[in-house]
Amino acid sequence: MGGLFLLFTFATTNLTSGCFEHERAALLRFKHNLSDPSGRLSSWNGNNCCNWQGVDCNNATGYVTRLDLGTDSSDENPIPEFIGSLTKLRYLNLSSMGFSGIVPHSIGNLSNLRVLDLSNMELVVDEFSWFSSLLSLKSLDLSGAERC
Repeated sequence: MGGLFLLFTFATTNLTSGCFEHERAALLRFKHNLSDPSGRLSSWNGNNCCNWQGVDCNNATGYVTRLDLGTDSSDENPIPEFIGSLTKLRYLNLSSMGFSGIVPHSIGNLSNLRVLDLSNMELVVDEFSWFSSLLSLKSLDLSGAERC
């Protein structure tokens, strides 16, 4: 019984009120690199990133599993490399967010990803080696992206 308590204690020490600190920090870095004139990320404050708009977490594990920020935007930013640190992510929709530039290879770190929507942006896919790591992927939308 003592081992089970120790395991539970260890598993919860990295959590910050419902989300893991490293995932919360990655999301805040992501927010910091965006201009957000519409205030769509205004709920992204406090310690529990699972309560932030567009962020869903697994209730049992606390990991971020869904990031849905699809919206119309005229802002142009590159997709940040550190998006690949959200390794438990299963759903990523950044459609029409106004990102531009090369699709970061760090997306290949998202091996649990089932849905990836990067449509309606001025993105370039420079190579697909990162894509081979996305074994769980069921749906991919890169419409509008260019291949160079």
